[in-house]
Amino acid sequence: ALGRAESKGWRKGLIVNHRGFRPSLPFYTRRQVALWGSPGELGFGMARMPDRDLWFFDTRAEPGRSLARMQALWASPRKVYLVVRAKDARNPEAIPLSPQGQVLCIVGEDAVLVNR
Repeated sequence: ALGRAESKGWRKGLIVNHRGFRPSLPFYTRRQVALWGSPGELGFGMARMPDRDLWFFDTRAEPGRSLARMQALWASPRKVYLVVRAKDARNPEAIPLSPQGQVLCIVGEDAVLVNR
């Protein structure tokens, strides 16, 4: 999905991975990718990162705070690309952000939303 988004200028914004870590994102984009969801196996390393609040929005440990932080980022002037499951792309209950993101592309089971 990000391959298609690349042609639309995704390099200028922050990439956030929603619900589960996709190892292909940082590999193919050659960029650090933020995670919004449970860190899973990344939790051990996440707990030791001094700048973890910039890269992890942990819905398991702090659901209310992580949503508030993600909402603030989403509403900010910064361009944010949110990589989600395609079935969640147009579901405001699955992606409770305001304003609702624009679907940039859907490829297979993945979709990319953008806040601006």
